[in-house]
Amino acid sequence: MQRKFLSLGVLGLLALLLSGCIQQFVLPLRPDQLPLTPEAALQNFSVKQAALTFGTDGKAELKLQATFKLTNGDAIDPVTEIVSLSLGGANGSINATIQTGSFAAKNSEKTGLLEKYEFKGNINGITKVVVKLPEVAGGFWKLEVEGKGIPDASDQPSQTFSLTIGDTASGNIAVNVKVKGKKANIGTFAIAATGTGGDQSASLALTGTAVTEGASPVIKFRDASGSLTIGATTYTFSKLEGQINVTESKISLSGKLAGTPPSEVKLDGTVTGVTLTNGKVTGTFNLSLTGKAQLKKKGGKNQSVNLSLTGSVQLTI
Repeated sequence: MQRKFLSLGVLGLLALLLSGCIQQFVLPLRPDQLPLTPEAALQNFSVKQAALTFGTDGKAELKLQATFKLTNGDAIDPVTEIVSLSLGGANGSINATIQTGSFAAKNSEKTGLLEKYEFKGNINGITKVVVKLPEVAGGFWKLEVEGKGIPDASDQPSQTFSLTIGDTASGNIAVNVKVKGKKANIGTFAIAATGTGGDQSASLALTGTAVTEGASPVIKFRDASGSLTIGATTYTFSKLEGQINVTESKISLSGKLAGTPPSEVKLDGTVTGVTLTNGKVTGTFNLSLTGKAQLKKKGGKNQSVNLSLTGSVQLTI
């Protein structure tokens, strides 16, 4: 009898354990126990054309065309989903996030059926994006992107493009970009220097636009204005050109002073500590200048004045 009770106890214990295992097996999993679902992807993504054209203002125009497919069962709707795109290289990038409701659904004039989604506006220079539906079921979608006045695009031919529509993404796609012109970085400069002009005191004050292009080590001065004072007389510049060669640590300035006939100034010198990073620099740097001012007087004798000045140039590019 004791053996019988022991057998029944063992069987009961086994049944209890099996019941718990089975219950654990059939109970629904908690959300944190569910397997991860892979993010939907834009398949067979291919950039057919990508071109950037840089203007003298440092801004770029973009034209890009691409094709892609959707994974089975996936769907996209740019009207109700956020659309993000980017194109970037070593020295710049284009980024645009287009919020829901910014795209419009367009029907075909021939069939009356939905043909494409279209965005028109301006987000960081991106002015137009078109997403065209496949012509046949399971076919390729088409993407067209246009931009103008883009402020910080890369001028490198090897770049990376990505597109995300809702939770459907292309990933990073290597792109060979056709680049026209040179990327220009636009900033400002200010020069302040004092010293001597002949046997008198002299001072120079200039401000204007500072520009770098591509990988060039030269900073060019544009649209400059300012004055040169010698003794008690101040002369205003009517025209001024100049540049800094960063590699050689040299600076040169030449211009005309207002008057009839106009006087001329030419200065050369050195500037220390300027270093460009992707064409950009910010700081104040010491400089020294020597040269001559050819002061011309109507009906009088022209005067040549030797100039020797030291001071600084402030750059923000």
